This record gives sequence, C-alpha cells and structure tokens, in this order.
Amino acid sequence: MLRYKYCVLINNLLHWWKHKLSPPIRWMVYLFAAMFSLSLMFAPEARTKDYAQTDFTYHSSAKLYFHNVRSYYYYRDEEEKAGFYRYELKKQRMIDSLLPFGLFLLDNWRSSEVYIWLNPDSTITHIKIDSTTFSTQTLNREKMHLMAASIYQALLNDQSIFAKTQEGPYVEILTDRKEQKALETILFDYFRWLDIH
Repeated sequence: MLRYKYCVLINNLLHWWKHKLSPPIRWMVYLFAAMFSLSLMFAPEARTKDYAQTDFTYHSSAKLYFHNVRSYYYYRDEEEKAGFYRYELKKQRMIDSLLPFGLFLLDNWRSSEVYIWLNPDSTITHIKIDSTTFSTQTLNREKMHLMAASIYQALLNDQSIFAKTQEGPYVEILTDRKEQKALETILFDYFRWLDIH
C-alpha cells in the first residue's frame, strides 16, 4: 500500500514536471543542477594550514585587508631607520601587566614581509608548549614564528603553556581567558596577513 502511494506521488510529480511547468523554468533548473554538479566535481581541495612554514612575504591584498579592517584595533609605531611599522593590539596594552610576554606585528614594508616579535618578561628563560621547549635567549625571527605557531595551536586546542624562570620550575601561564583572547587575536591577524588561514 505504501509502495503504491509512493509510485502515485512520483507519477504525479513527473506529470507536473513535464506538462504543467513551463519549459524555460525547467531549463533553468537543469542549468543550475548542472552548474552545481560541476562545482562539486571540480571544487579545489581544502588547503592544510601549515602554521610552521617560515615564508614571511605577504601579498598586497593581505596588507590591504589588515590596514582597512584590522589596524583599527592596533597602535602603530614607526621605526623609520629600520623601515618597520610595529603594531601592538590595544587590548594587549590594557592587560600588559598580566601577560608573561607581549606579541607585536612588525611590517617590513620595504621587502613586503611581516614578522611576529615576542617580547618575554626578563625573568623568563624557557617557554614550553606541548613537548617543544623554546629558549627566550636564542630567539630569532624563524624561532619566534615557530613559537607563535605553537602558541596559536595550543590556544586553539586548549592546551597548557608553561614558562620557566631562572630559579624556578615550569609554571602554567596564560590561564586567564582575557590573556588568551588577546594573544589569539594577534596571532590570528599575523597568520591571516601571511595568508595561512
């Protein structure tokens, strides 16, 4: 009985499709169905987000997006001799006394490169994220980038971050949500500027 009802329903739909619906509308439906099928077949594969890649160059569109949309949330200082603009998140400056380190974006506009600059508290010697330990004494732009990638992934995955001072053991840092949110915002903008998102 149920099978008979389905057959009648399908038969009625086919009759309506062929005889009641005007041909231009049918052709539009065919066209959209074909376009949708082709877009599914030839859709590009999703890129994996490799935050650890250390290519610092950016495209002008990424810089334009930052300057038009995101720069409002940052203070900008110009280092004329070095050819850098240094950006500091306004929220970070408000909670600066709570943070174990500051994060800054450095725009090297002469060579179209952007860097992350980590400015740790002077007492911190090591920062440990998951199983990776970074020494704050030997940080260069590549290590700062890798450290930023590790911090960002730890923040996104709710993992703990630890810091070690000269005298003491490792202590968990960035436990407050305000601190995490400020650093997450800076790192999001950094990786967006590098077109990694």
